[in-house]
Amino acid sequence: MPDVLGGYWLSEPQLRFDYENRKALSDNAYEGLRSLGPYDLAERRKLGKKTVRTLIVGRADRPEAMVAVEAALTKRRMGKLHDVFELKIVDRLRVPATNTKREADAYRTSVRDWLGRSRGQNPIDLAIVLHDDEELYRIRAKGASPYYATKAALLMAGVPTQSICYKNLAAGKQLESFESYFVPNILTACYAKLGGKPWVIQDDGIGRPEITLGVATTAIYGGSGEDAERFVGISTIFKENGAFALWEITPLHKTWTAYEAGLEKSIVQAVETYETMEGRKVSRIACHVSGKRAGRREIAAIRRALSRFTDRTIAADLVHITDDAALWLFDGRDSSHRPEAGFLAQLTNDGRTVLLHTDGRSGSAARKFPPRPLKIGVHGNLPTEGCRDIYQHLYDLRWMSWRGVGTASRPVSIDYPARMSRLLAHLHFQEEVEAIDFLPKLNTSAWFL
Repeated sequence: MPDVLGGYWLSEPQLRFDYENRKALSDNAYEGLRSLGPYDLAERRKLGKKTVRTLIVGRADRPEAMVAVEAALTKRRMGKLHDVFELKIVDRLRVPATNTKREADAYRTSVRDWLGRSRGQNPIDLAIVLHDDEELYRIRAKGASPYYATKAALLMAGVPTQSICYKNLAAGKQLESFESYFVPNILTACYAKLGGKPWVIQDDGIGRPEITLGVATTAIYGGSGEDAERFVGISTIFKENGAFALWEITPLHKTWTAYEAGLEKSIVQAVETYETMEGRKVSRIACHVSGKRAGRREIAAIRRALSRFTDRTIAADLVHITDDAALWLFDGRDSSHRPEAGFLAQLTNDGRTVLLHTDGRSGSAARKFPPRPLKIGVHGNLPTEGCRDIYQHLYDLRWMSWRGVGTASRPVSIDYPARMSRLLAHLHFQEEVEAIDFLPKLNTSAWFL
C-alpha cells in the first residue's frame, strides 16, 4: 500500500494600516490603503503632506505616452494614501529617438546631461522611465536596456526609478486597464521606494521570529576564463511584522570558499546593523535560504554567523526554499487542477519537508498545468510547536511585497533577494557603474522594488 501524505490549509493574515489605530485592519491591501491609509500614516501627517517631485523620461517621438502617464498618475486618487503622498510632475525629459541597439546609450546620455544641468542638486525625488518591453532589448540590443541604463545613472544621484512599458499605455482598453489596475500598484511601489510603509502583517501572537533573514546568491559575469563568473551573497532583513528593514551584499568573490566566508561576515553585519537601528538585541531569527544553487553553503554560513554572537544564543528557524522543484500539486475537484492558495502537503512524516501552493486559482484556466509549488525544507532544531508556525509565517510574507496591492506568489524573504540578484546583474552590465561598490550606501532603501 502506498504512503498517504498529510496536508492542510494555512490561513490568510490580516493587514495593519495606520499604526496609531488598532482597528485599522483589512484583508484587502487596496481597500485598506485607500480607506485606512498607510501604516505610517500618523508619522507622515506630523511631517506634512509629501509632494513627490517627479521626472518623466521617455522617447521624444512618443509624446502621447508621456501625457497619458502624467494624467493617470496625478489624477487617480487612492483615498487616505493621498492625504500624505502625491506625485507632482516637475519636468519631462524627452530622449532623442534612435534605433533599439542605441536606445540605452541615448537614455544614459540624456539623463546624465539632465543631472549635469541640475548642478549637483537633486530637484526631483523620483523618476518615471518609459521604455519598450525588456524582451525586445534582450533580442535586439544584447540586453542593453534604457531602463537599467537610466536606473544606474539616477541611483548614483540617489534618485529611485519606476519602470513603465509603452505597451501598457496604448490608447483604448489597454490604457483603461493601466489606469484602473496598474496605477494603484505603481503608487504603492513608489511610496515604498521613497521610504514609506504601506502596510504590515497584523500578528499579536507570542514567539514568532523577531526578524526574518532572507539569503540568496547570484553570479556576476565579467571577463573571460577564470574571471568570467564571480559570486555575490545577498542578505535582506525584515521586521517581526514583515516590514522591510535593510539589506547587505558581499563583495565579488572568485571562489565558493571566499564567498561563504564573505556571506558569513555580511550576515553578522546585517544583524548588528539592525540591532543598532532598533536599539535592541534579537533572540530568534527566521532564516530563509533560496535559489537553485543556495543551500548547504548558505546554511553553514548562517550557523557560523549566529555563533559569533557570544553574548547570547540566537535561535534560528533554518528554512531552504526552492521555487523551481520538478514537482506539482493537483486538485482534481477543479477544472484548473490548481489547488486553492495556502494548501500545504507534507512530504515527510516529521513535517520537515513540504510542498506549499501559494498562487490560488484566479486566472488559471489558460494554463495547461498549475504553477509549481514551493518546496520547503526545515533544518536544525525545531521549535516546541513544530513546523506549522514556520510555514504560516513564511506564507504570511507573500503579503509584504510592496510592489503592488496584490499578494505575491513567493514570500518577500525570497522574492526581494531574487529581485536584487537580477538588478545587480543588469546594473553591473551598465558601463561606468560599479554597482557592487556603490549600492551598499543605499542598504536601508527599497530601491530594488
